[in-house]
Amino acid sequence: MPRRSGPLPWLLLYVCGVGLAFLAGYRMTVPYDFFQFLAKEPLRSRLGESLLNLHAQPPLLNLLLGLALKLERATGWAPERTLLVLHLALGAVVTVALWTLLVRLGVSPWLRRLVMVLVLLDPAFYIFLLLFFYSFHELVLLLLAAVAVQRFLVTRQVRFYAAACACLVTLTYTRTLFHFVWTLAVLAALALAARPEGFRRPVLGLLAASALLLLAWPAKNLLRFGFFGYSSWQGYNLSQGLIREYPPIWAAFVLEDKPGREEAREALAPAVPERFRSVPVLAEATKESGAPNWNHYSILLLSRGLEGPVLRRLREQPSLLLAKAARNYRQAVIDPARDPFLHTLEEQAPNPLAWIWLRVHEQGAYLYFGKDPQTGPLPGYAWLLPPALILAAVQIVRRRRSDPAGAGTAAFLLCAVVWVLAMVLFVDGREGNRMRFSTQPLLVAAVAWSFSRRAGPDSPMPSPNGEPRT
Repeated sequence: MPRRSGPLPWLLLYVCGVGLAFLAGYRMTVPYDFFQFLAKEPLRSRLGESLLNLHAQPPLLNLLLGLALKLERATGWAPERTLLVLHLALGAVVTVALWTLLVRLGVSPWLRRLVMVLVLLDPAFYIFLLLFFYSFHELVLLLLAAVAVQRFLVTRQVRFYAAACACLVTLTYTRTLFHFVWTLAVLAALALAARPEGFRRPVLGLLAASALLLLAWPAKNLLRFGFFGYSSWQGYNLSQGLIREYPPIWAAFVLEDKPGREEAREALAPAVPERFRSVPVLAEATKESGAPNWNHYSILLLSRGLEGPVLRRLREQPSLLLAKAARNYRQAVIDPARDPFLHTLEEQAPNPLAWIWLRVHEQGAYLYFGKDPQTGPLPGYAWLLPPALILAAVQIVRRRRSDPAGAGTAAFLLCAVVWVLAMVLFVDGREGNRMRFSTQPLLVAAVAWSFSRRAGPDSPMPSPNGEPRT
């Protein structure tokens, strides 16, 4: 496939992948019952108020859904139809961004083709494409940020630093997985890597503006709800795998019809302060479908009540954290296409064609031939992941002078991969395979760069003293 053909052949492969996904029975879905979503009616009719009182999540996912619901009221277009158009466009953006990144990193043509095929024939790519959730949005923003990082390291142009800032700030406002401290550290390191050009006043101004934007949402939560952060679930997330039994009141927030659930929901009302009782997203225990409202005011109190005991237990027994990480690793390395709770492929396969696609891909890409990844043998991918991370890290160090832009970009890719893996292992690994979806193409791209022995076509050439020429 000649380079002059550009990304067009891969866009055609992407279109074929979408067609295959529809033949396999996948359709655009809006999972209204997911805990991350607010109830539909408040989003449709009280969007501003609902977002102001959103403490469980960053706002962008619910903002997009609220706009789609408002468009439905104005035009009759179902949200699934609107969001399908959006996601199909985002899929094309991912295809072009990934191809652009590989070309600019100087990845050899055969490796470039292999990476594109691995990504665009992955059934998980289309499962998440056709699910309105932040997983696919993360992938879009990470790849666009990677392209911006590479261009800034090559050209030192402020507009590319601004693009990287925009992508990463938007990413943090999309999902709490990408903590604002991580984002600020990455942006500061990017400015530092481009010294002395990186310390020009416009770059420092953009870094400061990004910091203000990143701190704005936690400041809102501090003023309104008394905690500084993007999500009130922190205590609950930290408790995963470390608490055997939760207080009875937690029964109010489960999907299953367990004993005591209705009584627990009725007991929530007194916890809501008077000033918030007229705000549906804070005062109503359930959404329209009967699914629990994980933005209810009492979540603030319940999650905060878990955080202290969990941190004390970890201080007393630090080995518990390592044991938790070891347990979570198994869930982190299975195919992202598997159901994150049941860990089966069957639940993800609408028809026999989908089942064949899922099974063939898992066996080919993840080297897994068992039935239950929680009790069966580890997939081959589990043994390949650590060497892949080490290989990329070693090549970044070795090539930081001969290919500074490539090494810096690969460092960004690896930083995102390792950060997400760490969050999966040490915080909330139950859905580790789903959480890892957005960084999987980044890891493959970093490894492909590691095996390529030449700098990108526009990388600055090193000067005789080893510093890059600009």
